[in-house]
Amino acid sequence: MAAIAAIIIFFVIEGGEVITGYVGFSSYNSTPSTVNTTNPGPTVDNCTAIDEPNDASNVNQVTLYAGGVKNVRCLCTVNDNSGGADFNTTGANINGTLYYTTASSSWTADNYQHYVNTSCEIGSIINMTSNQAKCRFNVWFNAHNSTDAAGTTGWTCNIWAKDNGDNSSATAGADTFAILPLTALSICSQINFGTLSPGDVSAETNCTVNNWGNIKLNLQLNGTNMTGQGLGTYTGQILAGSIKYNCTNTTAGWTSDFAWNSRTANLSGLLSDSTANCNLFWLSPNMTASAGTSTPTSNNTMWRLRVPNNARGNFGGTVWFVGLPG
Repeated sequence: MAAIAAIIIFFVIEGGEVITGYVGFSSYNSTPSTVNTTNPGPTVDNCTAIDEPNDASNVNQVTLYAGGVKNVRCLCTVNDNSGGADFNTTGANINGTLYYTTASSSWTADNYQHYVNTSCEIGSIINMTSNQAKCRFNVWFNAHNSTDAAGTTGWTCNIWAKDNGDNSSATAGADTFAILPLTALSICSQINFGTLSPGDVSAETNCTVNNWGNIKLNLQLNGTNMTGQGLGTYTGQILAGSIKYNCTNTTAGWTSDFAWNSRTANLSGLLSDSTANCNLFWLSPNMTASAGTSTPTSNNTMWRLRVPNNARGNFGGTVWFVGLPG
């Protein structure tokens, strides 16, 4: 706006002297005011990881399912001072990771120590500038178990967010939790020693053990005496001690006379019998499973039976396999 000035000039003749003065002067102007506001990325905080259902009744502990998956949620608050309408809920703009302490959030996804979700979602509105973000992960049975003494840490969940200006959160929101050890196994449908004569030692028979958990697996074995319908004059049973097993080797050390060696043991009917512990079985969980379906690891146990003299008939019993931490 152009400046406007109003000037009134007056003259006074006083005693022969001329006096000049101003009765008023005024002016005004304007200039524009400007500011540039940025659109910073959102922030993420107040994160919580919890499994569904929370079987351990502890929000810091996740229990897994043998041979299957467990749903784990990572919930965080996403804040954006530009307002909730600035949240970008499309594409890969809300993403999250679950990873074990020795891994990294940037690693390739697998089922053992690193999970990725690139299709997380914005959930309920908290206030005008905050919303809840939700990431779900299907965690497999072989996910790395936490080894901290308190059983509350070892794993981390992270969530990152972008806004409509494609601005990312500077850091991810995070929470730590534990995945508890899972001992789980499956075994062969039966140990069949075939048809034998009294006094015979059977051929080696295999029974495969599968590790459906997330710990290194050892075994404890016990069994019942083999009972059944004896023939002729034989009315007894075949004792559990007539069964011999080997948890670490095949064939080596087995002889036709059923000799004892460091790799073989007689089956005991007592669960507390230390000779029934396969302490060198050491079947590790699947630590190389890529993202997708996990499969168990497997190892064999080998079995032989010495038939007592004069034993005739059909006999059957039960062998128990108990999983122990390795």
